Amino acid sequence: MAAGRSSLRRAVLLVVVLSMALLMFRKSTVRYSVRPGPAPSIDDQRRFWYAFHAILKATVPGCKSPIKLDEHPTSLEFHPDNIGNITLPENLMLSKGDRRKLKLAHARFLRLLAPPDGPVLPFQKRTRGIVSTASKAMLPTLVTSIYMLRVTGSKLPVEIFLADRGEHDAFTCGILLRSLNTRCIILDEILSFSPLKEGLMRYQFKIFSLLFSSFEEAFFLDADAFPIHDPARLFTSKPFIATGMVTWPDFWQVTYHPWFFEITAQQLPNTFPIPSTESGQLLISKRTHSKLLLLSAYYNFHGPSYYYPLLSQGHPGEGNKETYVASAMVLNLPFYAVSTRPEVFGYINKNGEWEGGVIIQADPTWEVISRPDRMYGWKGKPAAPSNAFFTFHANLPKLDPIQVFGEGGLAWAADGSPQRMWGTARDSILRVGADIEKRLWNALERTSCQLEWNFAPWDGRPRLCEKIRRFIRGMA
Repeated sequence: MAAGRSSLRRAVLLVVVLSMALLMFRKSTVRYSVRPGPAPSIDDQRRFWYAFHAILKATVPGCKSPIKLDEHPTSLEFHPDNIGNITLPENLMLSKGDRRKLKLAHARFLRLLAPPDGPVLPFQKRTRGIVSTASKAMLPTLVTSIYMLRVTGSKLPVEIFLADRGEHDAFTCGILLRSLNTRCIILDEILSFSPLKEGLMRYQFKIFSLLFSSFEEAFFLDADAFPIHDPARLFTSKPFIATGMVTWPDFWQVTYHPWFFEITAQQLPNTFPIPSTESGQLLISKRTHSKLLLLSAYYNFHGPSYYYPLLSQGHPGEGNKETYVASAMVLNLPFYAVSTRPEVFGYINKNGEWEGGVIIQADPTWEVISRPDRMYGWKGKPAAPSNAFFTFHANLPKLDPIQVFGEGGLAWAADGSPQRMWGTARDSILRVGADIEKRLWNALERTSCQLEWNFAPWDGRPRLCEKIRRFIRGMA
C-alpha cells in the first residue's frame, strides 16, 4: 500500500512539473503591466453586482443555522505524517431536512453561474497588483505595511477597499497613498447599486475586495501583512502559473464537517494532505479562477449563518479562510498549497510570558526548488532555512505607531527603557535572513511623521515622530 502511494505521488509530481514547464513557456510571451491602470469602471462593477446579488438572494438556503455542540473545541494540530488517518470532527447539529435545503440552494447557485447567462467578473486584462482592505482606524497600519512593501523595491500598484465614505480619509487616500501608487476604492459606491439589507461583516470584506479589484492577477494581503521580498516574482512563479491560485497554511488540520461534502455533492475524501488555510495572504488569477471567487463569495455571503461553521466548526480562525480551498475542491480547480509550516515571532508580555504575535509564511518560489514533499518546519521534519520566508502577518502588535511606541507599547520595557519586540537582530537574521524589526521601525517613523498632523483620528493623540527617531538612533 505504501509503495502504491509513493508511485502515485511520483506520477502526480511528474504531471505537475510537465504542466508547469508548458505553462511557463506559454505565459512568458504575455506582458503584464505594473503601472497603475485606468480606474475600474464603476458601471461595469455595478452591473456585475446587480446580477450577482440577484443570484445570491435567489439561492438563500432558507433553513436553520447549524448549532455548535461545543463553542470552544480543542484545537487540532496538523501532522503531515498523519494525513491519511484524519477523522473530521462532528461538532454541529443540523437536521436532515435543513441539510437538504442547503444542498438544493448550493446546486441552484452553481447552475446560475453557468454560461452563457452567468455573471462575468470585470477586470482589466494583463494587469497585476496587490489588494487589501482597511477601516479608518486601520489606515496607519496599512500605510506602514505599504512602506514595508516599497522597501522591497516593489512597484506593483495597490488597491485598498474601504467600506464606505465614513472610512475614507482625504489626506491618507488622496495624497499619501497616491504617492505610493495606491488607490482607495469605496465598496459602498458599488454595493449601493443593489443594497444589502445588512452590512458586510469584517471577514466578508476580503472576498468582495477581490471580486471588485481591477487586477486580472491579485495578491491579497491583510492590512497588517507585508512581504519581505518584492512580490512581483510570485506572479511569474511556477506554482502560480501552473495553477492560478496559491494558498498559505495555518497550524491546524482542516475541520470541515462531513456534512459539507454531502451538501456540496462531493465524495468524502479519505485523506487531507494539507493543513487549514491562513488567509492573511492569497494569490489568485481572476481569469482562471473567477468561478472560484464567485463560489467563495457565496460561502462568505452565507458564511456566518451556514458555511463558516460547516467549514470550521468553531476551531481557530473561523471565518473566510477555508472558503477558497473549499471552492477549489467543489469546482475541481487547481491550486498550490504552500506546505512549509509558518514560523512565529513573538514578544514578552507585561506578565513576563512569551506570546506569538507574527505569523511568517514561506516563499512558494523557494519551495518548488527545495523538495516541497519534505514539509519543512512541521514536527519531525527539517527546519526551513532563513531564505525560505516571504510574508509577515503581524497580529500583535498592530503596525500602528501608537500601539508600538505609545505609552505601554511593546517598544518599551516595564521600566520605560527601549527594547526590541521580536527578539535580537541576530536571531531575526538567522531565522528569516534579515533584521525585519529594524526595517519596521523606519516604516513606523515614516507613518507617524506623515500622519500625526494630517490624520484627523489622531487629533489629541501623542505626537510620536521625534520620539521614534530618538528610539531608532538609540538602538543603532
